[in-house]
Amino acid sequence: MMSNDETDVSPELEVQTTPSGNNVKWHQGLVSVEGNNNIVVINSQDINVGLQKRHGSDEAKEQVKKKDIRRRLLNFALNYDENCDNLSDEQTELLLQRLSDLESVFRKLGPNLRSISCGSLNFCLSVHDSYALKNLMESHKNGRLLRELAKILVTESEVEEFCQSWSTHIDEQMYETVLCKLKTFELSSKNMMAEWNRSQVREWLSVDLRLKDDIVNKFYEEEVIGKNLLFYEDDEIAKDFNLKKSAFRMIQYGLEKKRSDTLKVSNAVLKPVTDNCSIEMVFELLLQVGVTPIHAEKFKNMEISGFRFMRYRAEHFKEDLHLTTGPLRLVLHLQTLSQNAQKSSTDAKTIGMSVTSTPSEDIHLDKKPLELVESSFTLASKRQPLISSTASSTNSPQSPTAQLLTDDLEKDGEVVCDIGTKKKKSKKKKKKIKPAVACPSTSTFSEAEQRVRELLLGTSQLNVTFDTVYDAILVVNDPDEELRKDLDESFDFISKVRWKGVFDFDAFSNESGICKVVRSKRSIKMYFPKDVSNVKLPSEISYSEMPVWIFSNGRTDSDIEAMDRMTWIEKRSHDMDNAIEFFSNVSVVRQGTGLIILILLSANIEVLSEAFRKFYTNFGINRVVFICESTQVFETWCKLVSWYCKPEALPDRAIIGVPWKSLNDIIMRMQGVNVKSNYTLPTVNGSECQLWERDKSRWLDLSVVTYNECENTDMDENHPDFVNFCREKELEFYRGEKLTFWNFKLTDMGYDHVCQRDIKKEIIKAVEHTVHEAKSLHHSVIQWIHLYHQPGAGGSTVVRHVLWEFRRKYRCVILNKITDQTESQIKDMWQYGEGDGKDFRQCLPLVIVSDNLRYEDLTDMVISLEYNTKYIPARACIILNCRRNLSQMEMKKEVPVSHSHFILEHSLSRNEKAWFQHKHEQLEERKDRDFTPDRLLAFMVMKEEFQSSYVKKVVDRVLIDLKKEHPNEFELVKYCALFSKFERDSAIPIPCCDELMGYSFSVPKGRNCPWEYNRSEGSSILMVTVDIYEVGSVQGFKIVHPTVADFILKNITTSEPLNLVVKMYLKSVLLNSKSRSREYLIARTHDLLIKRNRKGYDSADKQKFSALILEIKSVDKQAACKVLTLGFQVLQDSRIAQQIARYYNLAIEDFPMALEFIEKAIDMKKDNSFYWDTKGQIYRKEIIKSFYHTYVVEDKILSFKSSFELLKLAFSGIETFQMSQRLSLVDRKDNTSSFSGEVDMTFKLLDVLTCLDVFKCSSDGRKMLQRYLIDQHFLPDELVEWTDYHQKMKSLMRNVHGAIDAMTNFLTFQKEWSNYTLIDDSTLKDLKVKIRLYLVMWENHFGSIDIQDVNMFGAETANDLRRIKARKLGAHSLAKIFDKAVEDDIGSLMKIRKLLLKNEPYNAYDMKYIILANLALSVSPNRNKQQYDLPPMKDMINLAKEFDQCDRKEKDFSLYPPLFLLMLLWPRGQPLQEYDNKLMKKSLKEISVRWRESQKQNWVDENYSSQHALYVRHSKSQRSRSKPVVHFFLGSGKGLKALVHYSRITSNAKRLERDREQIWETPVVRENLLKVEGMLSDNNTIIYKHKYTDEPIKIFLASSSGTLTSREEVVFYIGFSWGGPVAYYVKPKNMSEVTESAVVKSLGGWNSSPPAMRAVRKSVPVISVPEYQKKLTNLKKKLSEINDLKEKVRRGNTLEKNQQMKVNREDELRRQQKELEDEFKMQLEMETTLGE
Repeated sequence: MMSNDETDVSPELEVQTTPSGNNVKWHQGLVSVEGNNNIVVINSQDINVGLQKRHGSDEAKEQVKKKDIRRRLLNFALNYDENCDNLSDEQTELLLQRLSDLESVFRKLGPNLRSISCGSLNFCLSVHDSYALKNLMESHKNGRLLRELAKILVTESEVEEFCQSWSTHIDEQMYETVLCKLKTFELSSKNMMAEWNRSQVREWLSVDLRLKDDIVNKFYEEEVIGKNLLFYEDDEIAKDFNLKKSAFRMIQYGLEKKRSDTLKVSNAVLKPVTDNCSIEMVFELLLQVGVTPIHAEKFKNMEISGFRFMRYRAEHFKEDLHLTTGPLRLVLHLQTLSQNAQKSSTDAKTIGMSVTSTPSEDIHLDKKPLELVESSFTLASKRQPLISSTASSTNSPQSPTAQLLTDDLEKDGEVVCDIGTKKKKSKKKKKKIKPAVACPSTSTFSEAEQRVRELLLGTSQLNVTFDTVYDAILVVNDPDEELRKDLDESFDFISKVRWKGVFDFDAFSNESGICKVVRSKRSIKMYFPKDVSNVKLPSEISYSEMPVWIFSNGRTDSDIEAMDRMTWIEKRSHDMDNAIEFFSNVSVVRQGTGLIILILLSANIEVLSEAFRKFYTNFGINRVVFICESTQVFETWCKLVSWYCKPEALPDRAIIGVPWKSLNDIIMRMQGVNVKSNYTLPTVNGSECQLWERDKSRWLDLSVVTYNECENTDMDENHPDFVNFCREKELEFYRGEKLTFWNFKLTDMGYDHVCQRDIKKEIIKAVEHTVHEAKSLHHSVIQWIHLYHQPGAGGSTVVRHVLWEFRRKYRCVILNKITDQTESQIKDMWQYGEGDGKDFRQCLPLVIVSDNLRYEDLTDMVISLEYNTKYIPARACIILNCRRNLSQMEMKKEVPVSHSHFILEHSLSRNEKAWFQHKHEQLEERKDRDFTPDRLLAFMVMKEEFQSSYVKKVVDRVLIDLKKEHPNEFELVKYCALFSKFERDSAIPIPCCDELMGYSFSVPKGRNCPWEYNRSEGSSILMVTVDIYEVGSVQGFKIVHPTVADFILKNITTSEPLNLVVKMYLKSVLLNSKSRSREYLIARTHDLLIKRNRKGYDSADKQKFSALILEIKSVDKQAACKVLTLGFQVLQDSRIAQQIARYYNLAIEDFPMALEFIEKAIDMKKDNSFYWDTKGQIYRKEIIKSFYHTYVVEDKILSFKSSFELLKLAFSGIETFQMSQRLSLVDRKDNTSSFSGEVDMTFKLLDVLTCLDVFKCSSDGRKMLQRYLIDQHFLPDELVEWTDYHQKMKSLMRNVHGAIDAMTNFLTFQKEWSNYTLIDDSTLKDLKVKIRLYLVMWENHFGSIDIQDVNMFGAETANDLRRIKARKLGAHSLAKIFDKAVEDDIGSLMKIRKLLLKNEPYNAYDMKYIILANLALSVSPNRNKQQYDLPPMKDMINLAKEFDQCDRKEKDFSLYPPLFLLMLLWPRGQPLQEYDNKLMKKSLKEISVRWRESQKQNWVDENYSSQHALYVRHSKSQRSRSKPVVHFFLGSGKGLKALVHYSRITSNAKRLERDREQIWETPVVRENLLKVEGMLSDNNTIIYKHKYTDEPIKIFLASSSGTLTSREEVVFYIGFSWGGPVAYYVKPKNMSEVTESAVVKSLGGWNSSPPAMRAVRKSVPVISVPEYQKKLTNLKKKLSEINDLKEKVRRGNTLEKNQQMKVNREDELRRQQKELEDEFKMQLEMETTLGE
């Protein structure tokens, strides 16, 4: 074999024909196959790799030689021909395996092993490409090659020793020579893909197509060469390499160009493989198609002839011959050609190669670049230029591309200056790019406008904007300096379009570019491409309602400069690709609706052309529109992007030659009505202030009704399209689509779109009355005006009409949604343009419309708004709350009609009927097809007062047609009706319906409109589109009117029950959508299944289940349960599992199944206190059904044996409720239901136990049970067998006390916000009822024990008995204690104090109520002059300290100890020895910390989806609505009388919040409270300093100060709340004469006119179980006697007079019995309802 140094082989491709023969000859420069065929020969080079010993390793080398048998076998086999007869079978097999392993090592690196020589083992390798050679050298240098060889040549244990003693060797001079030859050959064949080796394929994929390394490596490892790519079918590439869409398209488009430009095989034909071909002939043909010799040799070794070759399958080739993907595809290609040849002709015709083409000139930017592409730019219709005027070029002289453009156009003597104008006639006629125009049309639009509409809209509908139809994405480069001066006028449309995203390649854009123009008119969000990888950002962008502006090539005002093309590719292209990839995701941009609008403003397009590649591969050419004024710039653009996309496709997607200002006017007309001037708002001085559109766009939660609403636009009666506009607005409104203020405007202009409802005038009067009252009395007002209306009665229209009337007098706003930003947006709008924007007294009244928003969110927001503006004494805010949830009966029964409550029913007044009749006649006179009654269902429903048989007939007819002709639309209408009836504020998002409607955008062949714009007439009649604010700019479908939805469901449910409709929906593809709006639909489906609606006026009075479930339940209980179960399976929502458990518990009363599902819910979310509470309610309900009804209500006797089952069940429930209580403390949820559940379960248990035979049959049975519960050491013989329950039974009383105290504390600590809501807070109201009920029950079971001498018991029991007596006297809440003081019940307070003072030792309860009793005695009027001693202040402080220590020891961390210490130690002039500064500061800090901890609530309405895990973006975070109550004030007395309870100031604590000035100016306040001095730190804080304190104390204001300035000296009153000290009635010091030094003179008594006594709470009339059983037994006994007397009469006996009188009372006694039983059952139902 010749060495490389002796051979001079040209690297150029050579074709040789050798004499006949079948031997494959190996040469250093080329490979040829002997035969008579012309073939393309693959260039290859040889290089040697040797193994040689390291210096000083002779001994090691000899050891290796001796040890390694495989090495000897290999050396022996080097002369295999001489020794083959001497090898055993085992040696032969081992030899072949080693040779195969060696071949595999080198093949992985790239080269092929050709031969092995003796000595130090010299491997001769054949290398075909430079990459493989470099890979070999790198493996040699890093030692990887040596280690791989060692693993084959020696045993595993000797590898390390071998690597230390031996090394690989490659001659570096030979390496450089071979590398140079390979690179020279690759360079010469660069444009001939058919000649590419796999290294060149790798370079093309990596450098030219910029594919990821993992994809490129796949092709290299599978040995894919140029011919592979040329022969590949598209689906084969995607399948073999598992390519994603973007990578596949990139390769696809790259191959299309290479196939037409590079493959050139002249006079080269293939002879097909036939059955008669020999093994050698198959070998030759494989080499012809590009199979490498190393792989072709395998066919020879396997003796595969033509007959076998034609019958082999792909998997056989791969398995038997170990072919990689590249060679395998070439083999299969040859096989396919041969099979086709056999089928097409029996004459053995020759066939050409499958991929051929005529030579074509390569497109280079410096060689006639337009000749190959310009012909394709000419439109088939021979379109004419759009305009006759010239289109000026925007090329920059400094731009390389602009210079290149000029050079190109000057070639052949032609320079284009204007469209259709030449300076010099061309030597050769050339086809130039023509501005695109519209196809012939009868439209009145100009050709330019027709073209723009055609490309941007894809529809002829005039009332649709392209940003509504599509998710528009703007891509724009930087303008030249001349254009920058005129951006505002030329590109105003950019600020009007709702862009999904904007990719701006102008680094100066925010200073002097497009971004600055847009930002001056609307709010935007600005990002960089890399920001998209931020964890939180994708959700922000996905749901963004502001344009997302991405600076794609720097931003100079942020010190990030622009980059040139190569630097941008290196440093920014990766982030840019990620950003584009994000927007191509279907969860961000709806599949198929992405529209890329690429605007070329100048010739600086190099970077943009690189970025466009990703847009092109992800969206396709049919989703791109190019806009360019300059033809020359667009020509250059086509050349720059022609390497990866088809140039002939670009002109059809382009708008060229239209001046920017003309384009701006066209798109502005397409966007509909355009604002000509700024909006204005009314101001307090009677003038108007301008409202900038940029500021208005920031208030995303609001729709502001401006002073000049609908008047600052280009749409008026002089507009040429005004008549059509007026007609469309009227048609939309009568069809049931969203009402706009244009309908009111046109009504005022005489077009009469809207009926003037009678109730509108009444509401206007109410608003005017409220505003007048606020002005006349000079106090602030936040007034609710509620409009209760039945669904579809027109309530939304009425409140908007009211706003329209007030738009020029007041500030008017509609709430779109309520989020954390809503309050600040309202305040910004309220203050906008009014003076300095800080003083609400200088603002007009504000009217807010809330249209069926969540009432709890609305109330919370209004409370916060009022609280944060309460310092302003003259502001007025009216909330028009439009509430749609009441039936007609409920409204009339429950709503108090007044100036703040109005009702709108499904009926019309006489005037309203006349209007509808007149309007109907007008519509009939038009004879307009669009205004036929069938198309105006919403109008017809109102006209016929919601009972229209005509509407029902229309609905029935439309549904029949839809079901027959458009079944998919029928299904959609059915599901929309489901939501419109049962979840009225919901809509089905349009993107979620794509798959249902059979619409796929995966391979779009044209930009047709989405399916929703091509619906049938029937579905268009029944459904309308609405905006879904919760999901950003997404639209959804709703039924035109709730009444129509009722008709639809009634029609459908005649053939299929409602539960089947719901099941079909849950199984439909709607819930499997990939759109981001799927989250919204899942949340709404959650509501549909479990959200419980209000029964009526009271927000707390909810239905047991959702409206849908109740509807199904009314027909089939089991069907409703199955629907819920299916919903749980589909949504996998733990709350649905909870609802299923509730359903089994309450509706079916299948308690085992209820426990099964609540366990599933708990397993999914173990720390949810509500789930544990539901589980406890299941036990409770089972107790009631299985025991309470049987033994208590029916008055039967419980056997002792059955008591064990009762106890087991009851304590399971009690322990479950206790678990819920512990979890509610951890997750900070106000779950008071678990406390009431434990109490109720305990009392139910005790009620049933009174029916136990051992108690009921004994005269002292009840006393025995009471003593057993109270006395820790008492154990009756009858109850000895309750071994497992003694301890639990004796802990019942203390557990009940703890639960009742927890509920009482909740009431004590919270303020009731009844001055803001319709009623008392529902939670507090229910809690009050429960506590009063439980106190009566407690007295029946524990408080009724009559033991005179408590000392007969042990000390612990005696203490408990005294506490029972104290509780019975009122020591169970702070409120009850001070009720005693108000009632002047000194005796009870003294008894409480006396009883508790006897206990030893004190517990926390004792100390708490001793302190409270003394405080109550100190504030009691004591009108009877009773004698009682108040303890010294020192003793009270010591008791409070002991109380605090006990509280910490028991880890209760109650609010009482720090409050008591804070009040008692507050510095106020007491003797210094009574003051403890350190303890006071500690208490001040402690009470603040404990209050904050108690208010860290994660409040969740478990039945409402605004807190759904998948849907939380637009929900309002739930701040605690509770505020710390102020019970005490700092007074001017001494000792305990220095602490004044609020009951001495006012009978109603709410007046302290509402009356403000009036209450604090009363004599009782001035005479009894102490006014102190301080300094205002800010609007919310006062710095208070006393001579006893070592540092200032911060005191928060009860309401923010808007009139005072910081650092101003003030005087105020101090109140002590559960959160710390609070400052009331803060005034400047110079306005008050009363300071701390002024002490009230009459310390011993109170003023002569104390406030009226508060109404004393009355006990709830509750009948106890013993009383009920006693009365029932007496009645039954009397009726039994009457029956005996009647039997006596039947026997013929005569009754005495008194006996006859008894008989005559039978009816009355039976009536009494029934009333008694009914009363007790009603009480039981009330208890059950409260528990649920």
